Amino acid sequence: MRSEGTITIDCEPLVATAYGAVVGALPGGVVGMLMPSVFRHFRVLAPPLTRDQFAGLFARECAAISASGFGINSLLRGNDDLKSRLLLGSGAGLAYPLVTRGLKVRPPHLLSYAAAYAVMSAAMYKMNQIIIAKSERSTSGKAFDT
Repeated sequence: MRSEGTITIDCEPLVATAYGAVVGALPGGVVGMLMPSVFRHFRVLAPPLTRDQFAGLFARECAAISASGFGINSLLRGNDDLKSRLLLGSGAGLAYPLVTRGLKVRPPHLLSYAAAYAVMSAAMYKMNQIIIAKSERSTSGKAFDT
């Protein structure tokens, strides 16, 4: 029997967000460790950071992007359509400038990142749907089924 003053909290989005942060930080850190060796000949393109600084930077950014995606996806509870992909992309697009620039980011920049990430997420979703549809119509390998 529940009393009138109790509040129930769904922990699934919190756990999914924390899991997304870990899942994003691990490959982000690995890529960050490899970046100084990739950019050693292109000093103009990369800022003068050490391997540890690159690893921390990439881990932080990738963790924020994937944590927002995992959290939003857990709130949508398995809806896999174009609207959910637009929402996932815009959430990741909002997270990225807030992590990189903090609260100093201007609203037009924040909205442009959200729009760009949403468009890219929706475009990747549509390309994936086209590839799946073409592979289902493909006749390769079906000659042996007869």
